[in-house]
Amino acid sequence: MDVIEAYLDRLSRSLVGPGRCRRDLVAEARDGLVDAAEAYQRAGTPEGEARRRAVADFGSSDEIAAAFQTELALSQARRAVLLAVALLTAQPLLWQAAGALLLGSGTARWPGGYAVLDQVLSWLGTATVLAAVAALVASGAATRRWAPAALARGLGWAVLTACVVFGVLGAAMTVVAPGGLVVSVALSVGLLLVPLLVVARSARRALVAG
Repeated sequence: MDVIEAYLDRLSRSLVGPGRCRRDLVAEARDGLVDAAEAYQRAGTPEGEARRRAVADFGSSDEIAAAFQTELALSQARRAVLLAVALLTAQPLLWQAAGALLLGSGTARWPGGYAVLDQVLSWLGTATVLAAVAALVASGAATRRWAPAALARGLGWAVLTACVVFGVLGAAMTVVAPGGLVVSVALSVGLLLVPLLVVARSARRALVAG
């Protein structure tokens, strides 16, 4: 195998994170190595030696992987935040539909405990979405002042915490929900708990990548 391709293969296999971002980073490394090798060749160095020198100048694959891994972790953390925003934005409509299915009418007939929890979920969801959007907007500037790895871990843990909180609220709503228990559990699992597990899995990947 060509020395550059062998280097890139080692680099790619050591990276953990979103596939598209990983491929982009490896492609960026390939472009840099090829440019360096071509510069050596223009200076009169034989092709094989030029490519070996380019790899040597680039640094060890472990060092480059460590730098790339931070970017991958941040990319995965942002993805988890976006998933959380999408889920929590859809929740009011989902719960309204669930209430209509359980009662066959509007929220006026919801029992007190269910109505209170629904209101808490709505307010907390709105606050979480606003905070998440603000974090995404500010994350680009924040990386210039804070370590990207720390930012990725912070976002990942914040999303995991939100998943636990909303999961507990969803379970509580299932307990006090009107209608049959089987229907309530099915709605809670299908509309909230399973999507939350997907979001939590994405956040966990950000922590692993970091």
